[in-house]
Amino acid sequence: GRPTGLTMKHFQGFKPLGARYSTPYCLKKKITIQMVAKIFLAIHDRLSLIHSKGFLIADLNSNNVLFKISGKSVHLAFVDVDSWGIKKPGLNLPASDQTYGISHPELEKNPNSLERYHDWYSYSVLLARSLLKKNPFNLGVLDAKTEKIVGASSQEEGITCWDPQVILTKEEVTFSKRFGSRLTNALNLWLKGKQKGVFPKEAVERFVEESVFCKKCKLEVHIDHINCTRCGEKLPEPFLPARKKIQEEKHFVERLVSSGG
Repeated sequence: GRPTGLTMKHFQGFKPLGARYSTPYCLKKKITIQMVAKIFLAIHDRLSLIHSKGFLIADLNSNNVLFKISGKSVHLAFVDVDSWGIKKPGLNLPASDQTYGISHPELEKNPNSLERYHDWYSYSVLLARSLLKKNPFNLGVLDAKTEKIVGASSQEEGITCWDPQVILTKEEVTFSKRFGSRLTNALNLWLKGKQKGVFPKEAVERFVEESVFCKKCKLEVHIDHINCTRCGEKLPEPFLPARKKIQEEKHFVERLVSSGG
């Protein structure tokens, strides 16, 4: 047959998702972990849309998603779509690729068993790595008793830095325990590889709304912790949309009272 060529869009200014693993890059570009979470909110919406069209990615990794931040907006581009799978009524095509350590462990055993929750597992791995700037399975060490019982890699057993049997250094505790209970619990559950369904978007949204900077050491921390996980300083309250609305209503009432209305 006749050879066919395809012209791909030029993604000027876009960076691969893996750039957020780099602390120097994020510092240089002033990408906070709150902004990282915003990027993943956008990815959540895009992945949900892809699934609604009957496509499954399987190889959702840090090189196949590109991002660009413009002001407060996040722009995304998904590439390498020729490896995606299709799961529609009457049409079932397996994905052709996956990335070890990011793809769901079930796919490593049976690549043809692709389901939507496999993509959400990869989403949780990428989100955890982007927030921690480390591999959640390799952070800290197992206590001696657990290591003897397990006899396998932490990822195979779904043991992350948030499990109680993992011993962390003080520095590791500072940076891994600052995401709040809702997001931490969601990540820990999904990284065990047992969850099905959709990664809870609300957990990411709440982190975006409720993360603050410590006034003393400037560490970004979720308000769940009350005190900074690094210096112990009491955290300031975030200016949440709900709190803003309450304050506006309070000011309105105060103006009415003062004007005699």
